[in-house]
Order: sequence, then C-alpha cells, then structure tokens
Amino acid sequence: MSRTLASVKDDGPPSLPLFHGVVQVLELIRALYGRRHERTSSSDSGGGLPMLCLVRPRELEDLLPAIGERLKSAEPHRVPHAYIRLEPAAADPRDADHTAQTPLPPPEVDTVRGLLADIAEQLNGPLNAQAGRMRFPRFSLALWLMRQDLSGTEIPRREAELRKRLWRRDPAQRIAELINTNTADAPDRTVWSVLKVLALVPWLWFQLKMHWRLPLIGGYRWFRRQSYLAPEVPGNFLGFAERLTENEWNKEVPEQVAKFLINTLLEDLRRSYRRFPWRLRGKWRTTYTTVLLDNVTRSNGGYALLKLVNDIRNETGLVDPLLLITTSSLVPPHAVEPTVDNVQDVVSQAHEADEQGYRAWRHKLDEARRARTDMTWYLPVEIPPAATGDSRKSEIRRHLAAADKYTLPPSPWWSRRTLPVALLLGLASAGIYAYSSFSVGHCGILFQPPWYWLGAAPGLTSMENKAGECVGVTDGTFLAEFIDDAPPGQTQQAAQEADPILTGLRAIGDTIARQNQLALDKAAETGRPVLTLIYLGDLSPGAGAFNLSAQHETLAGIAVAQYDQNFEPNTPLARVLIANGGKDMGHGVEVVDRQISELAKRDPSTIGVIGLNYSREETFQVIERLGAAGLPTVASTLSYDNIPDRSPLYFQVSPQNVTQARRAVEFAGERGRTAGVKIYSDGVDPYSRNLGTDVENEFRRVHPGATVQWLNEDPHTAGREACKASQDELVYYAGRGTEFREFLDGVGSGCPTDVPPMILGSDDVASHVANRAARFAKIGIPYYYQSFAVAPSTPDPNDSGGTVVGPALDFYCTLNIIIAGDDPAMPPDECPPREGNLSLDGHAALAHDAASVLLRAANQLDRGGPIPITAGTVWRQINANQHQTDEDLPSKYGLVTGQIDFGSDTNNRVPKDKKVWTLHVDQAGQVSVP
Repeated sequence: MSRTLASVKDDGPPSLPLFHGVVQVLELIRALYGRRHERTSSSDSGGGLPMLCLVRPRELEDLLPAIGERLKSAEPHRVPHAYIRLEPAAADPRDADHTAQTPLPPPEVDTVRGLLADIAEQLNGPLNAQAGRMRFPRFSLALWLMRQDLSGTEIPRREAELRKRLWRRDPAQRIAELINTNTADAPDRTVWSVLKVLALVPWLWFQLKMHWRLPLIGGYRWFRRQSYLAPEVPGNFLGFAERLTENEWNKEVPEQVAKFLINTLLEDLRRSYRRFPWRLRGKWRTTYTTVLLDNVTRSNGGYALLKLVNDIRNETGLVDPLLLITTSSLVPPHAVEPTVDNVQDVVSQAHEADEQGYRAWRHKLDEARRARTDMTWYLPVEIPPAATGDSRKSEIRRHLAAADKYTLPPSPWWSRRTLPVALLLGLASAGIYAYSSFSVGHCGILFQPPWYWLGAAPGLTSMENKAGECVGVTDGTFLAEFIDDAPPGQTQQAAQEADPILTGLRAIGDTIARQNQLALDKAAETGRPVLTLIYLGDLSPGAGAFNLSAQHETLAGIAVAQYDQNFEPNTPLARVLIANGGKDMGHGVEVVDRQISELAKRDPSTIGVIGLNYSREETFQVIERLGAAGLPTVASTLSYDNIPDRSPLYFQVSPQNVTQARRAVEFAGERGRTAGVKIYSDGVDPYSRNLGTDVENEFRRVHPGATVQWLNEDPHTAGREACKASQDELVYYAGRGTEFREFLDGVGSGCPTDVPPMILGSDDVASHVANRAARFAKIGIPYYYQSFAVAPSTPDPNDSGGTVVGPALDFYCTLNIIIAGDDPAMPPDECPPREGNLSLDGHAALAHDAASVLLRAANQLDRGGPIPITAGTVWRQINANQHQTDEDLPSKYGLVTGQIDFGSDTNNRVPKDKKVWTLHVDQAGQVSVP
C-alpha cells in the first residue's frame, strides 16, 4: 500500500501561517461547515458541498493542522471532523503528466479502502461523539465482505457459507441466541414452545432482509439498489456479496470497486443526516461532516479519492454532507500549477475565497453538474507564500484576533436533544392526565389497567361515572365500583349499617364473575350454548342500607338461579351481567340506550333483562326503552298496576298493587277492622300513590259504609295521626320502607303504649324488616306487613316451622352456601345455616324466580329445537308457557315463590292469583307468619 500516515508533531499545536487572505479562507470554511437546512435530494440542484482544495507552498505545511485546531477548539464543542495527514511521497512520474487521467490501478483500490477506513474510524470515534456518533453499517459490511476468504469452500456451497457468516454477524442472531439460552430454563413445555417460536422470529427477519427488497429493515436492500458493480448480477444479494469477497473483488473493474466503497460511506453519511419522523438525530447535526486531508497527491490516494467523489456526485445526482478540505502543492485532479491555463479560471485567490471564489463556484455548479465535468465539485484556492515584514505580519495577526472563534450553529428549537425529553414528559403528563380522567370517568382506580374497567369480558361490559355515580354494566368483577362511593351527607351510623352489606355485595359479585367464567369454560369444553341475562337495578348507595340489603338478596338469588342452570349437564349455560341504572334509576335510560342495547346487538346470546326493583317514572321509561330494544324484561318486585301497558315485552313475577289491596281488605275483614281505614301514602311516589288508591277503592267496594282517611304525607306526622284509629279500623302504610322508621317514631310518640293501632304495611316495608338494625331500632310497636315471598325466619331453613319446604328449601340451602362463599357444587351433608343477618324480605326468592322465567323458556326452546335461542324466541316462549310445574324439568327449576301463571291471554303478563303473604313483627322485633 503506497499510502502512509505522517506522524503527529509533539511540540504543541501548530500555529496558523500568516499569509494574505488567511482570514478569508477561515471564513469560507466557517460558511461551509455550518449546515444549511436544505433538502438533500437530487431534485435540489442548488445543494451540495465543494471539495475545498488549498494549493499551498510546501513551507506552509502547518496550514491544515492549524485549521484542524480551530475546528477542535470551536464552541460549545469541536466541529465533528477527521484529520488525516498523508505522507508526502517522492516525485511521482504521473505528476509530471498534467493531462494524464489513467484508469485506477488495482493497488490504488487498497489505498482508497484504507483511507476510507481511517476516515470512518475517526468520524465514529469518541472525540466526535458530542454531536452524535456517526455509524457506518453499510461501509462496515462492505469492508467485512472484502475480508471474507471463501477459497477453501466448494463453489456450490459458497453462497450457503456466506449466508451462515452473515447470520453470525447480524444483530438478529444475538437476539435469537439470547432467547435460545433462556429456553433451557423454561418452567414448562408451553413456555418452552413459545420461546422456540420466538427464536424463529429473528431468523425470519434476517431472511426477509436477505431475500426481499423491503424498505426500512436494513442495509441489504440498499446494496441491490446502488449504482456500481452491476448489483443485479447474479440477481440476489448473496450472489452480489460473493463477488465482493476476498479473491473475488479484484476480478471486478478496480474503479467500480473504489466507487462502490466510497458510495457506501457517503450513503451512511446521508442516512446520518436524513430526517425521519421517528428519529430527530439527523436534525441535531448542525455542521456538515468535515474531513481534512493533508498532502494529497496522485501517489498516496488523495487525488484518487477526490476524483472518485467528484464522479460519484456527478453520476448519482445525490447530494451528501461530506466537506472535504485538502492541501497540496499542485491543483487536483490535474496536478498542475495554479497558473496553468486549463485551471486558471477556476482557481481563486485566498483573499477573495469567501466572496468571489465560492460565489462563482455556486453560480457555475448547475451547469457543471449537467455537463459532468471533471472539476464540478472542486473549489481550488491558491494560498500565497507567508507574509514577510513585521508590519505586515502584525496586521494579519490583528485581523486574526478580530475574527470570531469557530462556533457550531444552534440547532432549531424543535430538533434539540431536549425536545424529545420535553415531548416525552409532555406526552407522559398528558397521558397520565388522560388516563386518570378516563379512569375516573370509567369508575376505575388511578393507574389501574384500562381493561380492568371492563371486567372479565371487555367486549361486553362497560362502566361510566355519571354525576358522581358509577353506572353501566359489569360481569361482576367490578361490582364494587358501583357501590363503594358513599353518598353525600351519609351519617356515620348509616355507614356502619351499610358496611357489612357492602362486603356481602362484593362477595356476591365475585361469585357471579366466577360462575360466568365457569360457564365460558364449560361451553368451550362441551359446546353447550351460553345464555346472557342482564340484571338491571339501583346499585348506587344513595338509599343506604335499605336499598343495598335488597340488592344483596336480589343478586344472591340470581346467583342461585345461575348455579342451578349451569349445574345441569344438558341445559344451556347462563352468564349474568350486572347493570346499575343509578340512584332511583336516574341514569337507567342512558344505560339501556348506550350500553345494554348495544351489547345485545353485538351478543345475540342476550335473552333478557331481570330486576327493576322500584316503581318510579324513571323505571317505567327504562321498561319502554328495553321493549324498543327487543329485550324481554322480567321484574322481580314491581307491582304498580299499569306497568304492563308500557311494553309488550314486559313480565313480572310479583302480584300487582290491586291484588295486594285485595289481600289487605281481606286481612282487615279477618281482624274485624272493617269500620274504616287510615292510609298513609307519599303523594309524589307513583307506587305509593297507586297502592293507596287501590286500598281505598277496594275498601269502599267491599265495605261501602267504611270510612277512608288519608294521613298526612309527612311520615312522622302520619304516625301520630294513626294513633286516632279505633279498635275496628285499620291503619294501612302504603309508603316506602325507607320512611317506615319515621312513621313508627310518630306512632311511638303519639299513641298509648298499651293500645297501639293495628298497622298493616305494604310489601315495601319488607326492606325495613330485612334490615336488622332498622327493625330493632324501633321495638315495642307490633305491626303486620305484606310480602310477595317468605324467607326463613331462622338461620337454618329446616327450622322455619314448615313455611319453607320443597323447592324453596333447596333454594335457601343453596343460597346459604353461596352467601357463605362456599362452592355449591360440593354442598355439605346438611343444609348450612345462614351466615350474618337474616333477610326476611323475599327479594332473593323473587329474583331467582324472575331469572327462572327466562331460563325455563330458553330450556324449553333448547329441548324442542331447532329454533335458535334469542331474545325474540324466549319472549314468544314465555307467552306460550304458563310456567306451572313442569314434570320434565328437574326439581331445582321449581319456582320458589309459588305458581306463576300468566294465563293463555298473551296480553296478560302479570301472574294470576299470585299469593301475597302477611307477616307479623311483635313488640320484640321478632318476625312470624300468623
């Protein structure tokens, strides 16, 4: 190799020679290394950097090292550059021939290759890392290929051998090796299989890079698209790579090999400066890549490098960010004196280099590029001899002292290194804010994974925060989000009463969620169809312990119906979703329209809705919207007379208020209280107003001479007024259970303790009785109340005195197991007693029967086949089925609250002659069936 590097002097940094025009040369270099933010594409004909060739006298050998020192001491850090001082060679015969343009000899390729390797090593070195280290993956691959010796491999196997070596060199191989290393420690075969599959991904990625021209996945594609060495021969990358290996590349045209190497380095530089949307590093570079070549001649590879760069720029039309600054004693590429005619017009003088010289070169660049001249990219500048005389030297020193130090142009604010950090922090802050807002808006806990908001079936459930209430649908996994927020103004006593009920509700939600998952698992194993029931109720804690106790019993009863359905081997499986319509069903219409209806459209297995515990106008609107959505609705405790008129798809398992009124009048007759009735009713509550009116009408019909008095609408005042009832009059409480304690307070404060009035409460008083704390807070006043179902009055259903038998006994045994958190599939030998406080309101049994109405209809469809089980077919089956005892069905499907007969009239959707129980609470607060 004819190129050698000169040793660096050890006697301190070189001094800048003092000559006329030194300041102008320095300013020209300043103008050139500062990056202009222009497009670097072939369409930008005005772009591009010259090769600045400083033609100096031999004695000014410190010129380029001194310029390098200026670049090194720039502020705020060095201008990225490489400095290579070539050894001045003895006189070369070729230098004497000024017109010689001989082809590049093969040894010159090695010289150029070594020179390029030195340039890449310095540019990639730590000294230039402050501006962003430059990497040369394509150039490194080209050098690696030229060092691969395949002479010991048979010709047919060379391609396979080269592929193997390339794979060992590729980063993907290290990833695959890391995965394979961990495969040996896999805990089970499943993990082992997954890791084995993952280990194939890097290999497949490598094959894609090797054989396909896919963009953005590596440098192999570029090798087949570049312009030199005819890369299309023999047709693939491996064949082209084999032509570059040791003992093969020297068979190619030497100049083409050299151009290929230079072009790979230039392409790596272009990529380092390119602006990708996902990478701003190219924007950080505010200077061009500067390479200082000292003492270039024809014999040391310097001239060859300049000529080849000039040819590549002309031939490819691509602009690169390489600024070459050279020194020589003759003008390249012709190796002539600056005064020779053929270069005299393009050589600038040092004192005019930054003005006339560079400007003239720019003006001629377009024309020269089109003509592809041999000096298109050369900008030669003649450096005069050093100044003589002290005064002249002093003047030049003053001009140098006045010249500014080299500085790096500031990067645009949007491309600085701090911007990605700021953007990431901003995006993280925005993400956290959006995440927390979305989390709060969807009843989620802060930093909770978003998919948790949706429960176990993300495609079917959703929850939202509406005015401080969590409403929507869940599969039971996040029932706690519905009930955990304490209502505004809740007293400590109310909170203490509600706490054990909330704990029980969460447990029931978990039970339903587990049974949902078991249903899905069984369906996957057996192919049995899955039916979806939606419970819709008021799960917001605004009504305190009264409401939550009823909801707890309701969901527990539904859980029993779900277990009974899933326990049988040949019936469809049941999945239960839980929907909260908000306090007093205030958001019920919105939940139906936005969530339940949409869910039913997506999931044809949804066969109906159950629940709807309170008769309010909001509830009536929900029933209408469910009917419009084509969903059958079976209410468990609603009794308002005119609800069936709201939707043809509506059914209920409880009797109507008019039936309850008849039983009240019958009770009055049995107790000799026929002279009159005093009625308490809340005038703004549809249920209370309707029931009170029914009692009045029935009393007047059965006992025409009886007196009817409406008590004050304030419950406490009404209780005091009830004390005026005579021994042959009945006091009927048609209000809500939540106000019954106030009514009893009025009775206790206004009535003689020895002769209290006979009080009969409506079915809603059952919620007061079921709440143990509320019931025992006001003892000493006996009363009766009506109920649509009778729950055991003792923890053990077997000790209920005969009031719980048959299907009801089976139901309450399973209910006790579920409430205890045990698995009903493995029941104990004897019926377990109820844990916690007893609930006597019958809500569990009514909810069970409401779910059973839908499930029984679905089971009959499944047995009859081949009619599909949908909401529409279930509705038709309910109309066709009177829901009396079906001997073909297992006993567990017997209805707990008695016979439910809708009759043969399809317009009748209320059970005929449904029993209404009358229960007694004595002075000690104990409940019994008279």
